[in-house]
Amino acid sequence: MTDEEYEEAKVSKFSTVDYRLEHHPEAELTGEKYLYKSLSVGDQTSQITAILLPTEIDKLVTIVLG
Repeated sequence: MTDEEYEEAKVSKFSTVDYRLEHHPEAELTGEKYLYKSLSVGDQTSQITAILLPTEIDKLVTIVLG
């Protein structure tokens, strides 16, 4: 992604699916080198994050916002 595309993506609606298909034709998408963008299930960091973030949001809604 060029710097110009990146700056535009920050301020406008951006579709990663459309971008991927535009720059990588379907024939090139074999799935062999796919970079997963998520937390792994068994990792301790993932477990802490899965509990910590929703807890803080829950506290904000229930305590602060009522």
